[in-house]
Formats: sequence, C-alpha cells, structure tokens
Amino acid sequence: MSRHGIVCVVSDGVTEAMNAAGELYGAGRLRQALERGRDGENPGALVNTIRADIARFVGDAEAADDLTLLVLRWNGPSAR
Repeated sequence: MSRHGIVCVVSDGVTEAMNAAGELYGAGRLRQALERGRDGENPGALVNTIRADIARFVGDAEAADDLTLLVLRWNGPSAR
C-alpha cells in the first residue's frame, strides 16, 4: 500500500493578494484552488493552478507583496 501526501506552504502575500476592488484573495479562495489542483498530485502543476487563479483574481491590480508558494509531495517511506 502506497501512502503519499501534498504539503503547500504560502506567504501572506498569497492570501493578501488584492484585486482592483480592494478584495483579498483570502484563505477560502486558496482552499478552493488547492482542491481543484490536487487531483494531479504534481507539485509543479499545483503551483501553476494556484498562480493562475491568483492572476485571474488580481487582474490588472498592482502587486502589494511577494507571492511565495512551496509545494512538496511526500511519497511515503521507501520499501526496504
């Protein structure tokens, strides 16, 4: 039996990304993007999904902070 998992670490710039109306991206939108992108279990694809979702949300608004994403996939203990 194989056990694996995905860990996603973000800076506050992700959840505090703001659109032109002054709305924050927020933890709820991040959670939804994680749910949509987790099926492939590919860390790079998940980062791309989240970045694209933030870009759509922010639109042409000027960035106020950095956006840092770290996604790791744990494949479980190796067979011995």
